[in-house]
Amino acid sequence: LWTTPDKRLIKGAPFSTLESVIYLLELGMEPTEPILKEAAELIFSTWQEDGRFKLYPKGSIYPCQTIHAADVLCRMGYASDARLQKTFRHLLDIQQTDGGWKCNKFSFGRGPETEYSNPLAALTFCKKGQKSQLATRRYHEILKNLQ
Repeated sequence: LWTTPDKRLIKGAPFSTLESVIYLLELGMEPTEPILKEAAELIFSTWQEDGRFKLYPKGSIYPCQTIHAADVLCRMGYASDARLQKTFRHLLDIQQTDGGWKCNKFSFGRGPETEYSNPLAALTFCKKGQKSQLATRRYHEILKNLQ
C-alpha cells in the first residue's frame, strides 16, 4: 500500500501512502473501496495513544505528520472516530499562539523564520474554504470558554 517494508507512510512522494489515498479520493474512488479501507487501517495502525501518528518507525513524531494523517482520514469519513477526536484534542493542546503548529525540525538551520509555525500544517485544515474538523472543534471550544 504505497509504503516501505518498515511502514514509512510518507516516504516516496508523490506516491506515499497518504498522498496516494488523496489522489484516489480526488479521482472519485469511494472510501469504502477495499484498497482504501486497507489504507485507513494502515494509517490507523500508526496512531499513538496520545493522539499523534507515528508515520516513520523510528525518529521523532512531528505535528505536521499527525495533521497530514488526520486530514487524510477525515477525507475518508473518519472525522467522528474516537481516535481522531483524541488527535484533535492533542492538536488543540499543542497549538501555538500564532494559530499553527511548529514541527521543530531544522534541516536547513535556524533563523528568524523558524520561530513561527509551519504554514503547511496550519493550511491543511483551511483548504479551499472548507470548514475543517479541527477548526470546528476550536470554534466550539472558544464559545464554551466565553460562557
